[in-house]
Amino acid sequence: MTVHVPRVASVLFLGVAPWLLAAQAPRAVISGVPFISWEEAARLDYHDKDVANPSMPAALGMILRYWGQDLSLLKRDHSETPQWAASAGGDHVSFDSLKQLVARGIPVVVFTSMTPFAHQVAPESAALATMVTTEGLKLGAGGVLQFRPTASQVSRMRELMSDRGGFWSGVLGTMPPLDTLRVWEDSLRLPLRKESLFQAARVLIGYDDEKRVVVLHCPSFGPAWEVSYEDFDKMWSFMDRSFTTYYPKNLEQVRTAQPPAPAYPPRSARQLAATHFVYGYALARMGQASAATTELRAIQALGEVGKGYEHLAWLELGWVAAHRGDIDDAMFDAAKARELLPEHHRSWLLFSALFQSIRVGGEGHETAADSSSRQAAATDARRQAQLRCGDPKAKAVVAKTLPQAFATFGCDGLNPL
Repeated sequence: MTVHVPRVASVLFLGVAPWLLAAQAPRAVISGVPFISWEEAARLDYHDKDVANPSMPAALGMILRYWGQDLSLLKRDHSETPQWAASAGGDHVSFDSLKQLVARGIPVVVFTSMTPFAHQVAPESAALATMVTTEGLKLGAGGVLQFRPTASQVSRMRELMSDRGGFWSGVLGTMPPLDTLRVWEDSLRLPLRKESLFQAARVLIGYDDEKRVVVLHCPSFGPAWEVSYEDFDKMWSFMDRSFTTYYPKNLEQVRTAQPPAPAYPPRSARQLAATHFVYGYALARMGQASAATTELRAIQALGEVGKGYEHLAWLELGWVAAHRGDIDDAMFDAAKARELLPEHHRSWLLFSALFQSIRVGGEGHETAADSSSRQAAATDARRQAQLRCGDPKAKAVVAKTLPQAFATFGCDGLNPL
């Protein structure tokens, strides 16, 4: 039997850690936890807004609203427990500890990687780590914090940062496999996974031992997102199994004062599209073209998801097709992406890459005239991309059109969050 925990939990004993109390139910879902999206959170005023993405204030905001608190509290340092609350949190905790909290009606903020297999990292860090791990760069005794690159090293870093690998667009920046990111952290002696600009904070509101799924409110992917225990553990363990939460000090005295909350709505087409795009992008970055194509095609099967997601799906499909060597398909996909959002420079970069790789002559041969025409087309496409990067109006259109559900990269690096 599933325990549908009421909007306010029943009894907790004062001074006793909630996860040390009675045995948990095999299934529990906390009802009535408000959902806050990445886009809504981005409009809020919150602590460290210049260095933290909106997932953290979104997750904490859900906790605050659930307990009837004002979102103005987000302006404070979240490491300080509010006067009205008790807190729980830590690293390297057990899943059973979280389940005990949830079973007693306490939603929990968990810190995870973006996907079970890859996570975003700053392109600069990725470039430097690549130079250290594969090109023999020595950082010296002072490590990366005291490293002063030469002009040629800076040039190489820029080259790596602009390299698309032939099968991903760069919209989400660099998303290395989790194991690769661990190697990079060791090589740079930096906790790259803890970069606050790419943090994925989610709210655990339920679990089911029989189905072996957790239920998460994800600011990027929507409310009541079901994730398998296996995938959740991959994402959560990557972030050292960290969590935090607040709950009222007088929780043991609180009783349900409202009727049961309605069931959570199904995730919207756009929230499903966000999941498919991020997963598809990550898989493409890992070279898994078939799996990436399946995720990206799933976006197109959802129906109306908005121009931004339609554009990104075609754009990424074009890069994946190019990686497979299907130039005709890639050209078709690129044209579709450009038609939807001609202001976006990345469509033009895809065309430039395709013109550089295509051979227009028969039987793999190319005349001098054909080569010249192809190179001219590639140069023009790149020039079109540069023009759009220099056009504030074009960049404003792109910023307005692209989804506001995750961190994206534009002409000048990370787009404003």
